[in-house]
Amino acid sequence: PCALRTVLLHHGPALALSVMALGGSLLVSLAPFALFRCTFLRFTGYPCPTCGGTRSFIDCLNGEWLAAFREFPLGVPLYFVVWAVLFWNFAALISRRSICAIAHRPLKILVFQWALGIGMVLLTASWIYRLAWGFK
Repeated sequence: PCALRTVLLHHGPALALSVMALGGSLLVSLAPFALFRCTFLRFTGYPCPTCGGTRSFIDCLNGEWLAAFREFPLGVPLYFVVWAVLFWNFAALISRRSICAIAHRPLKILVFQWALGIGMVLLTASWIYRLAWGFK
């Protein structure tokens, strides 16, 4: 086991982000007010690349998978990724071990760059899909 400080430094940020993504979606779904419309959509008339992401997460939380896919196609797989990140980092915190799948720093950077590139391609494809089908 590592010191709690070390584990928090390694896993705290990802754990906090995943909790905020899931918790924020849950809180918004319980709120009595409607979601604010996207500023980009309001000014241009076209959805931004992430339009529908929050609504997609809310639909996933409610088990409405088809509606979630219609809102934001990338939202459904991203929802499962967020849960995996949450469990991975929570397990590290509970076990007090820094769990890292890739220990070699240059390899970590390479994997991060590839993941970022693939994520950008998927986000762009999702945006093009929404624009092509006229979703707003």
